[in-house]
Amino acid sequence: MKMISFDSICLLMCVSFVQLCNGNGVLQDIVTAIEKGIEFYSRNFADMNIDGIFGVRMVEGQLQVVADFLKTVLQLPDDLQRIYLRIVECYRKAQYISNSSLPRLKENDHQYYKLVGPFVELPWTYGKSYRTLDPKFKWNAELIPIKNVTLDEVQSDKCMGELLGTQTSMKCTVSKECIMIMSTQGFTGYEITHQLLYTMLAEQVICDISSPSNDQGLGQNQDCVISRPS
Repeated sequence: MKMISFDSICLLMCVSFVQLCNGNGVLQDIVTAIEKGIEFYSRNFADMNIDGIFGVRMVEGQLQVVADFLKTVLQLPDDLQRIYLRIVECYRKAQYISNSSLPRLKENDHQYYKLVGPFVELPWTYGKSYRTLDPKFKWNAELIPIKNVTLDEVQSDKCMGELLGTQTSMKCTVSKECIMIMSTQGFTGYEITHQLLYTMLAEQVICDISSPSNDQGLGQNQDCVISRPS
């Protein structure tokens, strides 16, 4: 899942800056890698759980973003037009796999689906253009996580469920505990990847976690409703 999702994001970046590339060789290789990944999914998706199908749903959304971008480009060169058609075909296959998986996922693990089902119900169309990171935001390599703060799978699912509205009465209602855990510096491995996924999910479902609408919620033992821009 990580590899094919990474490939699709690379594809989006390459297409966005294709005019800067010397030919489309790298782009061709990326599309080929995605085709192979989707072929793997097509053979094995019946045995995959929600986490696995989330990977192909993410690819579906990113391919949709790329295809929509290319449709706006007038008079694509022949080689890029062929790439575009391959991208559209990959998108259609990924969409079929995702949609075909939903009934089985609901039936096999109903409780878990209730918690994180929205992850796999719609394509992951979140995306941003390439940007340069500000070095001042780099975390100190010697930074140690706050004592007694842990982020495991259960806690991660709970916090993401708050964003999705499956843990609360409405989307974007975030507990003080999740704000604290998801903003803790110094994590590595599983924890930091899921902190990143958490912030991406917030943007995907249009939750502005940088601007709480109830600042007091961060300093008291109560939930904080974070703003949802219209």
